[in-house]
Amino acid sequence: MDERLESLKKHVESRPFLVLRLDDEEWDAVTSSRNGIAKFSIAKKHDQLDGVKKNTPCLVMGSGKHADAIYLGLVSSVAAVSTLDSRLTIRRAVKIEPSNADALAQTISNGYYSKQVKNRLTKEDINNLSSNQSKHLLGGLSSVESNAAALKIIDSIISAPKAFNGNASLQGDAISVALATFGLGKGDVAESIELAKGKESGLSRISFMEDNAIELDAKKISGYELVGADLTGRAKFRKGTEELEVITANRRELEHCLGVDLIYINLTHKSVVALQYKMLEPVDGKDGSTDWIYRPDSKLSDEITRMKKFRVEHKPSGSEYRISSEFFYLKFVKRDALITNGSILMPLEHFERVRKAPSFKGARGGIRLSYEALGGNYLRAAPFMDLLRSGYIGSHADTTDELKTLIEEILTGNKAVIAAIQKPQGKV
Repeated sequence: MDERLESLKKHVESRPFLVLRLDDEEWDAVTSSRNGIAKFSIAKKHDQLDGVKKNTPCLVMGSGKHADAIYLGLVSSVAAVSTLDSRLTIRRAVKIEPSNADALAQTISNGYYSKQVKNRLTKEDINNLSSNQSKHLLGGLSSVESNAAALKIIDSIISAPKAFNGNASLQGDAISVALATFGLGKGDVAESIELAKGKESGLSRISFMEDNAIELDAKKISGYELVGADLTGRAKFRKGTEELEVITANRRELEHCLGVDLIYINLTHKSVVALQYKMLEPVDGKDGSTDWIYRPDSKLSDEITRMKKFRVEHKPSGSEYRISSEFFYLKFVKRDALITNGSILMPLEHFERVRKAPSFKGARGGIRLSYEALGGNYLRAAPFMDLLRSGYIGSHADTTDELKTLIEEILTGNKAVIAAIQKPQGKV
């Protein structure tokens, strides 16, 4: 918590807290809206929002009959909507404790700042705290254990990676793919989010319904009894009659056993697609341009060997149809490139052909993988997600049933199954 608190204190030096108090009518209107307090917009006079920037922390407070309710969220945007007014959008608002202004101010140990913050919190409508007041308020909030989830969520959003440069950025991208495949966008919210204490999860940057973000011991989050409490978070989404559950973990068993980072199970079409992320490195091309090279590491051959073990497939049944029943895919992303930039996806079978072709050989044993080098023979993210959502790619139903059972056994820590999968070929 200390590291997170210091990060937030540094953040409020340039973006001090905004305090937004809603009257009864406004509160009732917001809470009855589609996303409730979790995400809403409200119009205010231009001068009231002067200097307010994106990712400014905001205390959303009730008044009158709702005076005992305080939420901590972030400013998503401020935009002019008329000659006189600007639209203020708040997102990721989480209920905090204490739930009234007097008690919240009393969590601040410094008497001088406690009194100053109390005066600000009891004002009507909207106002700003100073940077120092904001720092002391953060200290008070962090002293209440039940506020840990709210502070984790706010810090995770503020410090979210914007480029591909580590595991956090890859996990964030993977979650986005899962949501998009389910037909969800940035504006959709989770029914609930559970975060593991002391663990980092890309799910902490997901929108969620009010009061449904909690922090728990990792072993209490899911039915999966993950060995070593590797679970970091779980979120549930609903769209119509369908439900999506996203689980994040620092567990390596799936990668060790299957050679992949991520597995998507489409229960509607009974297909499985497994994905392995790979990083592309920039090198100077002969003509002065930049080439993007994938340098196979020592793990690649082992990963591909493990993937091939599970390529045995059943024939389609009934009206079932796949464009391709290949269910192992690789996703290549450019190091330090913006996450919003394009990526290259290809099935394992295609990659194996590319890496053997002389025309793709690059510097120092690398493989040239770029849009130009592939000549359009690759998948972009959007078409890949369309194919995944429609069930046009991935394993056939009978293969999926076997894979699903196997994956569940791995996740629940069945050491006998794990040992059998990891056993070297040709040995008993």
